[in-house]
Amino acid sequence: MKKIIILINLFILIMLGGIWAVPLISGAEAEDNSSMKIGQMQRDLIIDKAFSEAKQITLPEMIKAPEAVKETTTFLSSDQILDSVIKKENQEKTMDLDFSEANLESILQTIGDIAQINIVLDPSLKNSSIALHLKKVPIREALNILADSYSLAFKKVGNSLFVTSKDKLRRDNLISQVVKVRYIKAQEVKAMTNNLLDTINVSEDTNSLVLIGTAEEIKKVEDIVKKVDVPQPQVVLEAKIIEINKDALKDLGVDWSDTITTSYQESNRPSTFATTEDSPDSAFKL
Repeated sequence: MKKIIILINLFILIMLGGIWAVPLISGAEAEDNSSMKIGQMQRDLIIDKAFSEAKQITLPEMIKAPEAVKETTTFLSSDQILDSVIKKENQEKTMDLDFSEANLESILQTIGDIAQINIVLDPSLKNSSIALHLKKVPIREALNILADSYSLAFKKVGNSLFVTSKDKLRRDNLISQVVKVRYIKAQEVKAMTNNLLDTINVSEDTNSLVLIGTAEEIKKVEDIVKKVDVPQPQVVLEAKIIEINKDALKDLGVDWSDTITTSYQESNRPSTFATTEDSPDSAFKL
């Protein structure tokens, strides 16, 4: 009875918080625990301090890499070159030119004085003699007629006009370009554009074209490639296979028998007509 009372009182004391189970440790162990706690606190303080300093660091803005600029080759027609060299107020000036077996350099010098521009002639053409008879023609028209008649070409150099032969200007302005073809064979494109360029090489491994010519010639080929190098329309065929077994055919009234048996009224004796494969279990009787 006394044991029961003692247990009840002990339970009550525990519920009321009067008794707590505290482990007994020695003085040395207590000092070690205190040292560990102090060390942990110091490490936490160091980490917190480093974290605070890191948050205050201002990061530099991300520097974006410059976008790749696609190199494009532009070309100017004769009219565009002349318009860029001759002032607008002089473009519509008319003049009379009457030369018979005259030196080309002298004729160009006369036109340059009227148009108020600098005209430089290719040294290889300085001894050329030509005939030119024009009445009341604008300056630009006179230069174009002269160029077309004697295979001359213009090139803008600064604010001056350089005059040379078309063949030489073409040789000096040859460029190369690689054109990738995706949907058709490069050999087919070459066959279509052979008359536009003197040099077209084909790389069958990469299905590409290597074009060599002037910027104007290459642009014509590229325009054709853009029109013909397109995906071909695809046709999708959908087929449904329906399977019918013999039972289904019998339901439809079809009997695929491979043996036919007939009877004659005179003898009542059957005659059998068998196929190359006997199937006695399947017979069609008349």
